[in-house]
Amino acid sequence: MIEWIATMMSIAGNIFVNRKNITGLYIWLVGSLIWVIIAIQNFNWAQVALFGVYTILNIEGIIKWRKK
Repeated sequence: MIEWIATMMSIAGNIFVNRKNITGLYIWLVGSLIWVIIAIQNFNWAQVALFGVYTILNIEGIIKWRKK
């Protein structure tokens, strides 16, 4: 169930970002963090790396967006 929540958050976040709404970065950030936790629990280190990078990119995006 939690995987579906994380999936929907990732998709919704992406849609918001594509519509130039900063809320999407926050939604996507939470979704990515959930995926990191799930991947750690499953010892899926490649997925930890992937969603870890997405998390960093989301934080960077929020910081840059707020400066505008």
